[in-house]
Amino acid sequence: MAIEQYIALYTFQSVTTRDKTMNKYAITLATLALAAGSAQAASVSFTDTLGASYSQFNGFESIGTAFPVGSTYTEDGISVNQVHMGQYGIFTRYTGNGAHTGRYSWYPNGGDNGYTRITEQSGVDFSAVSLKTGNGGGGTSTFSLNYELRNNGLTVLSGSAQQSVMPFVVSFTGGGFDEVLLSATYGSGNGVTSGAFQGLAIDDIKVNPVPEPETYAMLLAGLGVMGAMARRRKAKQA
Repeated sequence: MAIEQYIALYTFQSVTTRDKTMNKYAITLATLALAAGSAQAASVSFTDTLGASYSQFNGFESIGTAFPVGSTYTEDGISVNQVHMGQYGIFTRYTGNGAHTGRYSWYPNGGDNGYTRITEQSGVDFSAVSLKTGNGGGGTSTFSLNYELRNNGLTVLSGSAQQSVMPFVVSFTGGGFDEVLLSATYGSGNGVTSGAFQGLAIDDIKVNPVPEPETYAMLLAGLGVMGAMARRRKAKQA
């Protein structure tokens, strides 16, 4: 049974009790939980929609090297993976990519024919993601940012946007996705996984994940405590 069904069942049982005040609280809290847990339509915007309202941040500042070993890096629970990484690996100290802030960023050195994949280390869905992007190669500042959002391996949103101003901030909101795939190509009409030569650079990834199931379990526990307190009050008044 899904957690939403447990919440609905608890709410139904609460309605059969004599404490009408507690019923109202249970219905209100259950409605809020269901609204929070429901998947919405994912959308894209080219502004920083999160601002300072985020719970996780990956700025690559703990990477500690200009040429990290491997194609995957995780910081503050946000994992970045370079799929089909080129022979020159990842360069984190390249400042000409337009997205670089602080000491480190993420750039496939010399470009590659792959793409960058962002996921939650815990495996939960994203509620919202925002990050800085730039063009790390190709001899031009104009690039096409290609994006694809997936949920359980299925595409829920995809597209591209031409941009010549760097850094280029992109945000994905609405929830309902657990992967963000990105590439920066030098022509239009290239999908993220097309295999076209690309040179995406990224930095300052902000994330709000969807609450884990334990959050809903805590809500149910809270409802149970409230019901027990109400019953005690009635017992004392009797």
